[in-house]
Amino acid sequence: MVPNIFGYATKELSQDALICWLVACARQSEGKLRELGIDFVQALMRSGKRTAIDVRDGESRPYEGGCEVVQVLCEPKQQYGKIDVYFQATVDGKTVSFLIEDKTHTEMHGDQLERYRRLVTDDNQREDLVKAVYLKTGYVFDDERESAESNAYSVFEGADMLSFLSEDERADTNEIVRQYVEYLRGQLDDRRSALKSWNLDEGFVQWEFMVRLGQVLRLSGNKWPARWFNIGGGAWTQYPHWEDRGALFWRLDSWKPLRLMVDTSKAGDDALERWDGWSRSFEDARIEAGLRPAKFRSVKSRNGTVVREGTVGAVNIACCLRREGLDASVERVRRLHRAFMTSLEEDGLC
Repeated sequence: MVPNIFGYATKELSQDALICWLVACARQSEGKLRELGIDFVQALMRSGKRTAIDVRDGESRPYEGGCEVVQVLCEPKQQYGKIDVYFQATVDGKTVSFLIEDKTHTEMHGDQLERYRRLVTDDNQREDLVKAVYLKTGYVFDDERESAESNAYSVFEGADMLSFLSEDERADTNEIVRQYVEYLRGQLDDRRSALKSWNLDEGFVQWEFMVRLGQVLRLSGNKWPARWFNIGGGAWTQYPHWEDRGALFWRLDSWKPLRLMVDTSKAGDDALERWDGWSRSFEDARIEAGLRPAKFRSVKSRNGTVVREGTVGAVNIACCLRREGLDASVERVRRLHRAFMTSLEEDGLC
């Protein structure tokens, strides 16, 4: 058995190298490898909503051409102005500059997408169009996709790459391609398995659950839950705020219990006085909803000071998901939410 190189080459730099290799095949190789490279550039041009940036006015518009790639005009460059991959190609008689922001499991940060786009449109290279691509083989979050597209990037994700490389026996073109297809298929299978089993160890599974919960409970005026990252390496944290109760919110993170939390800085000076009432209301609502309790930390730190964020109550949602599935679990949380809110209003604890 030949070990798969991509089981070891898992970093984004390795994927950068693969992308550059595919583009270089269009420029340097002959026969099936050259055809593979040309087809890959064409797939990039067609990706997303088939948009491209017109350098005459910097506007992104639908591209109506046939995307016929004649040649790649330069060697693909890595870290061109910190852009992961950059190259130029002739497409339908036009010179197109391609910039690719490549990700495996991390995400964009700051204003990097806008900066890279402006760098290419404002440099001195001659071009007619700019094609910006956000290529990510890991899970693409909904708000992440929206952010990329709002910055005129076409999203090209793992399923798109696998579909392209699996078509027309392309995987048989080269051992590198075959091993990458095998590796990528395994990654996507693992992701589907994690979602099917609702494995809350995975940040994207937490996200999927919270999006569903937010839709059912109409928790927030925002389109998506908020997300934060634990720098220590933990999973993503998501929490949609209750729009009419700015201090209270649901949170699901790497601890895995679903917690009702309070931001004490927003809860008012009498937050601690109301704390016991909130806790009793939550416990009564939890029992009514038939959810198991979970341990959580106190609102006070060890030295007795009040922490900024504290937990009112927590339930073992992972156990419920395993036992009853998504719809039943969300329904139980909906009952908990409704009972808790009713209790707050009746007891004047809002």
